Amino acid sequence: MKKSHFFRWFNLIEVTMAVAVVGIGIAGVIALFPPAIEANKNADFQNFTGTVVNNVAAYLNYQLKRNWDGFTARLSTSKSESLTQQTNTEEWTEIPNFNGLFYATADQKTFGIRTQDKSIAAHVQMWKDDANLSKGHYDQTEVSLSSDNRTRIIVELSWPIHVAYADREKQEFIYEFNKP
Repeated sequence: MKKSHFFRWFNLIEVTMAVAVVGIGIAGVIALFPPAIEANKNADFQNFTGTVVNNVAAYLNYQLKRNWDGFTARLSTSKSESLTQQTNTEEWTEIPNFNGLFYATADQKTFGIRTQDKSIAAHVQMWKDDANLSKGHYDQTEVSLSSDNRTRIIVELSWPIHVAYADREKQEFIYEFNKP
């Protein structure tokens, strides 16, 4: 007794449907790449800022101990909403002893941060906000303090530097210092 072998080939409609399903799946996976790359860049920046923010605090502490009145007088009292700073990080001058912190302009009033390989860069904006410094808290009790010997400095990091300031991601850090 002979067994008959029946071969059934796929028809054109089945092949087309299979290709469409695979194509939709591949398109969905490819659509995830740009947001993932952007999220990875932001995560790298967040990791980098922890180190640099410590260096910014050390820089501020150094400058305030060296020349309190001169440094605080040089700081602006308001945030600039329209930064037109250099985006060419090659021209930045590294601040000695403060790894990753740079002068972004020749007048040394604009700062920047970047990694050694220059893959991550951001602008640093500093201004002082001495409003309400006469009130402080000690053991959950409000106390009056002399505001002549205190200052509050706000440091803002904004990135990426090649886009307009309004479209950048921003992160602010607030430091309060007492005159030594």
